[in-house]
Amino acid sequence: MIRTHTIMVLLAHSAAAGCAHSLESPKLEITRFDDGEYINVEHGELTSPSLIVRDTRENSGRDLLLIGLHGYGMDERQIATLLNIDPGTPHVYIAPRGFVELDSHSRAWFDIQFEGHGIAVDTVVRRQFLDRLMDYLDGLSEFFGIDRDRVVVIGYSQGAAGVIDLAISHPDRAAAFVGLAGTVLEPSLPANSAAYENSVLFIGHGLRDTAVTVTEMSRHVDRLQDAGMQIEYREYDMPHVVSTVQRRDVSEWIALRLGTDESEAEASKASGGD
Repeated sequence: MIRTHTIMVLLAHSAAAGCAHSLESPKLEITRFDDGEYINVEHGELTSPSLIVRDTRENSGRDLLLIGLHGYGMDERQIATLLNIDPGTPHVYIAPRGFVELDSHSRAWFDIQFEGHGIAVDTVVRRQFLDRLMDYLDGLSEFFGIDRDRVVVIGYSQGAAGVIDLAISHPDRAAAFVGLAGTVLEPSLPANSAAYENSVLFIGHGLRDTAVTVTEMSRHVDRLQDAGMQIEYREYDMPHVVSTVQRRDVSEWIALRLGTDESEAEASKASGGD
Protein backbone atom coordinates (compact mmCIF):
# COMPACT_ATOMS: atom_id res chain seq x y z
CA MET A 1 0.00 0.00 0.00
CA ILE A 2 1.22 3.51 -0.84
CA ARG A 3 0.11 6.78 0.75
CA THR A 4 0.41 9.81 -1.51
CA HIS A 5 0.71 13.39 -0.34
CA THR A 6 0.57 16.27 -2.81
CA ILE A 7 2.10 19.61 -1.83
CA MET A 8 1.85 22.82 -3.82
CA VAL A 9 5.14 24.68 -4.09
CA LEU A 10 5.15 28.08 -5.79
CA LEU A 11 8.33 28.69 -7.73
CA ALA A 12 8.67 32.30 -6.63
CA HIS A 13 12.45 32.20 -6.51
CA SER A 14 12.63 31.16 -10.17
CA ALA A 15 10.36 33.95 -11.31
CA ALA A 16 12.30 36.46 -9.25
CA ALA A 17 15.50 35.32 -10.88
CA GLY A 18 14.01 36.01 -14.28
CA CYS A 19 14.71 32.54 -15.63
CA ALA A 20 12.62 29.71 -16.95
CA HIS A 21 12.45 26.89 -14.44
CA SER A 22 13.68 23.57 -15.77
CA LEU A 23 10.71 21.77 -14.24
CA GLU A 24 7.33 22.26 -15.86
CA SER A 25 4.90 21.80 -13.00
CA PRO A 26 4.62 23.95 -9.83
CA LYS A 27 3.39 20.86 -7.98
CA LEU A 28 5.68 18.69 -5.88
CA GLU A 29 4.35 15.25 -5.09
CA ILE A 30 5.84 13.15 -2.31
CA THR A 31 4.92 9.49 -2.02
CA ARG A 32 5.93 7.61 1.12
CA PHE A 33 6.08 3.85 1.04
CA ASP A 34 4.75 1.93 4.04
CA ASP A 35 8.07 0.15 4.60
CA GLY A 36 9.49 3.57 5.60
CA GLU A 37 12.77 3.14 3.73
CA TYR A 38 12.27 5.60 0.89
CA ILE A 39 10.17 8.56 0.01
CA ASN A 40 9.74 9.39 -3.65
CA VAL A 41 9.86 13.03 -4.68
CA GLU A 42 8.27 13.81 -8.05
CA HIS A 43 8.43 17.27 -9.56
CA GLY A 44 7.39 17.57 -13.18
CA GLU A 45 9.50 14.98 -15.02
CA LEU A 46 12.11 14.88 -12.25
CA THR A 47 12.02 11.96 -9.83
CA SER A 48 14.23 11.92 -6.74
CA PRO A 49 13.97 8.71 -4.71
CA SER A 50 15.27 9.55 -1.26
CA LEU A 51 16.58 7.18 1.38
CA ILE A 52 15.42 7.65 4.96
CA VAL A 53 18.74 7.19 6.72
CA ARG A 54 17.35 7.64 10.22
CA ASP A 55 14.09 8.77 11.81
CA THR A 56 14.06 9.53 15.54
CA ARG A 57 11.47 12.31 15.49
CA GLU A 58 9.35 12.99 18.55
CA ASN A 59 7.03 15.54 16.89
CA SER A 60 7.78 17.96 19.69
CA GLY A 61 8.40 21.01 17.52
CA ARG A 62 12.16 20.65 18.08
CA ASP A 63 12.83 17.89 15.55
CA LEU A 64 15.58 18.49 13.01
CA LEU A 65 15.49 17.74 9.29
CA LEU A 66 18.90 16.67 7.96
CA ILE A 67 19.48 16.31 4.21
CA GLY A 68 22.68 14.65 2.97
CA LEU A 69 23.95 15.19 -0.60
CA HIS A 70 26.36 12.59 -1.97
CA GLY A 71 29.38 13.19 -4.20
CA TYR A 72 29.81 12.97 -7.97
CA GLY A 73 29.50 9.40 -9.26
CA MET A 74 27.88 8.14 -6.04
CA ASP A 75 24.28 7.72 -4.92
CA GLU A 76 22.15 8.08 -1.81
CA ARG A 77 23.20 4.71 -0.36
CA GLN A 78 26.69 5.99 0.51
CA ILE A 79 25.27 8.70 2.76
CA ALA A 80 24.32 6.28 5.54
CA THR A 81 28.00 5.44 6.09
CA LEU A 82 30.06 8.25 4.56
CA LEU A 83 27.97 11.04 6.11
CA ASN A 84 26.67 9.18 9.14
CA ILE A 85 25.93 12.37 11.07
CA ASP A 86 23.97 12.05 14.31
CA PRO A 87 23.50 15.18 16.45
CA GLY A 88 21.89 13.16 19.24
CA THR A 89 18.64 15.10 19.11
CA PRO A 90 15.33 13.95 17.54
CA HIS A 91 15.59 14.23 13.77
CA VAL A 92 14.86 12.69 10.40
CA TYR A 93 17.81 12.25 8.04
CA ILE A 94 17.07 12.08 4.32
CA ALA A 95 19.52 11.20 1.52
CA PRO A 96 18.19 12.15 -1.94
CA ARG A 97 19.44 10.62 -5.17
CA GLY A 98 21.36 13.01 -7.43
CA PHE A 99 19.31 14.81 -10.07
CA VAL A 100 21.61 13.78 -12.96
CA GLU A 101 22.03 10.15 -14.00
CA LEU A 102 25.58 9.26 -15.06
CA ASP A 103 24.92 5.54 -15.48
CA SER A 104 22.75 2.88 -13.87
CA HIS A 105 24.79 2.94 -10.66
CA SER A 106 25.95 6.53 -10.21
CA ARG A 107 24.50 10.01 -10.05
CA ALA A 108 25.52 13.64 -9.88
CA TRP A 109 23.84 16.88 -8.84
CA PHE A 110 24.80 18.88 -11.91
CA ASP A 111 26.92 18.50 -15.03
CA ILE A 112 30.53 19.69 -14.86
CA GLN A 113 33.24 20.43 -17.40
CA PHE A 114 36.89 19.66 -16.73
CA GLU A 115 39.16 22.59 -17.55
CA GLY A 116 42.89 22.24 -16.98
CA HIS A 117 43.37 21.22 -13.36
CA GLY A 118 39.93 22.34 -12.25
CA ILE A 119 36.24 22.09 -13.06
CA ALA A 120 33.74 24.57 -14.45
CA VAL A 121 29.99 24.71 -14.01
CA ASP A 122 27.74 26.56 -16.40
CA THR A 123 25.77 29.40 -14.78
CA VAL A 124 22.43 28.13 -16.12
CA VAL A 125 23.20 24.61 -14.88
CA ARG A 126 23.99 25.96 -11.40
CA ARG A 127 20.77 27.96 -11.34
CA GLN A 128 18.71 24.95 -12.38
CA PHE A 129 20.34 22.84 -9.69
CA LEU A 130 19.65 25.43 -6.99
CA ASP A 131 16.02 25.79 -8.12
CA ARG A 132 15.54 22.03 -7.97
CA LEU A 133 17.24 21.75 -4.59
CA MET A 134 15.19 24.56 -3.07
CA ASP A 135 11.93 23.02 -4.31
CA TYR A 136 13.04 19.70 -2.88
CA LEU A 137 13.88 21.24 0.52
CA ASP A 138 10.58 23.11 0.63
CA GLY A 139 8.67 19.92 -0.13
CA LEU A 140 10.45 17.90 2.55
CA SER A 141 10.07 20.66 5.11
CA GLU A 142 6.31 20.84 4.52
CA PHE A 143 5.90 17.07 4.34
CA PHE A 144 7.58 16.52 7.72
CA GLY A 145 6.22 19.72 9.28
CA ILE A 146 9.70 21.03 10.11
CA ASP A 147 10.46 24.72 9.62
CA ARG A 148 13.56 26.03 7.85
CA ASP A 149 15.09 27.09 11.15
CA ARG A 150 15.41 23.39 12.02
CA VAL A 151 16.83 22.26 8.66
CA VAL A 152 20.49 21.26 8.13
CA VAL A 153 21.86 20.56 4.63
CA ILE A 154 25.03 18.45 4.50
CA GLY A 155 27.16 17.57 1.47
CA TYR A 156 30.30 15.70 0.45
CA SER A 157 32.50 16.61 -2.55
CA GLN A 158 30.16 17.76 -5.36
CA GLY A 159 27.31 17.66 -2.85
CA ALA A 160 29.37 19.95 -0.61
CA ALA A 161 29.95 22.35 -3.49
CA GLY A 162 26.19 22.49 -3.99
CA VAL A 163 25.53 23.02 -0.27
CA ILE A 164 28.10 25.83 -0.06
CA ASP A 165 26.59 27.42 -3.19
CA LEU A 166 23.15 27.29 -1.55
CA ALA A 167 24.52 28.79 1.69
CA ILE A 168 26.07 31.67 -0.25
CA SER A 169 23.19 32.45 -2.57
CA HIS A 170 20.18 31.53 -0.40
CA PRO A 171 21.26 31.50 3.26
CA ASP A 172 17.63 31.63 4.41
CA ARG A 173 16.86 28.13 3.08
CA ALA A 174 18.25 26.35 6.16
CA ALA A 175 19.51 27.04 9.65
CA ALA A 176 22.87 25.39 9.06
CA PHE A 177 24.96 24.12 6.16
CA VAL A 178 27.82 21.61 6.14
CA GLY A 179 30.31 21.19 3.29
CA LEU A 180 32.95 18.42 3.53
CA ALA A 181 35.73 18.02 0.94
CA GLY A 182 33.97 20.52 -1.30
CA THR A 183 34.76 23.71 -3.17
CA VAL A 184 33.23 27.08 -3.97
CA LEU A 185 31.64 27.49 -7.40
CA GLU A 186 32.43 31.22 -7.55
CA PRO A 187 28.89 32.57 -7.23
CA SER A 188 28.31 36.26 -6.64
CA LEU A 189 27.97 37.30 -3.01
CA PRO A 190 25.11 39.41 -1.64
CA ALA A 191 26.16 43.01 -1.09
CA ASN A 192 24.46 43.05 2.31
CA SER A 193 26.23 40.84 4.84
CA ALA A 194 23.08 40.94 7.02
CA ALA A 195 21.77 38.15 4.75
CA TYR A 196 24.04 35.76 6.65
CA GLU A 197 23.01 36.72 10.19
CA ASN A 198 20.76 33.71 10.80
CA SER A 199 22.69 30.93 9.07
CA VAL A 200 25.97 29.18 9.79
CA LEU A 201 28.28 27.09 7.65
CA PHE A 202 30.67 24.30 8.68
CA ILE A 203 33.46 23.59 6.18
CA GLY A 204 35.80 20.65 6.72
CA HIS A 205 38.73 19.94 4.43
CA GLY A 206 41.62 17.50 4.22
CA LEU A 207 45.21 18.74 4.33
CA ARG A 208 46.07 16.08 1.74
CA ASP A 209 43.06 16.67 -0.52
CA THR A 210 44.29 16.77 -4.13
CA ALA A 211 40.90 17.33 -5.74
CA VAL A 212 40.70 20.78 -4.14
CA THR A 213 43.83 21.81 -2.27
CA VAL A 214 43.59 23.09 1.28
CA THR A 215 45.30 26.30 0.13
CA GLU A 216 42.54 26.90 -2.38
CA MET A 217 39.79 26.12 0.10
CA SER A 218 41.24 28.32 2.85
CA ARG A 219 41.40 31.18 0.34
CA HIS A 220 37.70 30.65 -0.44
CA VAL A 221 36.89 30.62 3.28
CA ASP A 222 38.73 33.91 3.87
CA ARG A 223 36.75 35.55 1.06
CA LEU A 224 33.43 34.26 2.37
CA GLN A 225 34.17 35.35 5.93
CA ASP A 226 35.13 38.80 4.64
CA ALA A 227 31.67 38.93 3.05
CA GLY A 228 30.08 38.33 6.44
CA MET A 229 29.45 34.60 6.41
CA GLN A 230 29.56 32.78 9.76
CA ILE A 231 31.91 29.87 9.08
CA GLU A 232 33.36 27.15 11.27
CA TYR A 233 36.39 26.04 9.25
CA ARG A 234 38.41 22.98 10.25
CA GLU A 235 41.26 21.18 8.54
CA TYR A 236 42.02 17.46 8.93
CA ASP A 237 45.06 15.32 8.18
CA MET A 238 43.43 13.26 5.42
CA PRO A 239 42.84 13.20 1.64
CA HIS A 240 39.52 13.68 -0.22
CA VAL A 241 37.44 11.65 2.24
CA VAL A 242 35.27 12.01 5.35
CA SER A 243 36.76 10.68 8.59
CA THR A 244 35.27 9.42 11.82
CA VAL A 245 36.66 12.47 13.63
CA GLN A 246 35.03 14.77 11.08
CA ARG A 247 31.65 13.06 11.43
CA ARG A 248 31.90 13.44 15.21
CA ASP A 249 32.85 17.12 14.92
CA VAL A 250 29.92 17.86 12.61
CA SER A 251 27.47 15.97 14.84
CA GLU A 252 28.61 17.92 17.89
CA TRP A 253 28.59 21.23 15.99
CA ILE A 254 24.97 20.69 14.91
CA ALA A 255 23.96 19.66 18.43
CA LEU A 256 25.53 22.76 20.00
CA ARG A 257 23.67 25.09 17.62
CA LEU A 258 20.36 23.38 17.01
CA GLY A 259 20.02 20.54 19.50
CA THR A 260 17.70 20.17 22.45
CA ASP A 261 18.95 21.14 25.87
CA GLU A 262 19.93 17.51 26.56
CA SER A 263 21.88 17.05 23.32
CA GLU A 264 23.60 20.41 23.76
CA ALA A 265 24.77 19.37 27.21
CA GLU A 266 26.06 16.03 25.91
CA ALA A 267 27.88 17.71 23.02
CA SER A 268 29.45 20.26 25.38
CA LYS A 269 30.60 17.48 27.70
CA ALA A 270 32.07 15.48 24.78
CA SER A 271 33.99 18.50 23.54
CA GLY A 272 35.41 19.25 27.00
CA GLY A 273 33.01 22.02 28.00
CA ASP A 274 31.93 22.73 31.56
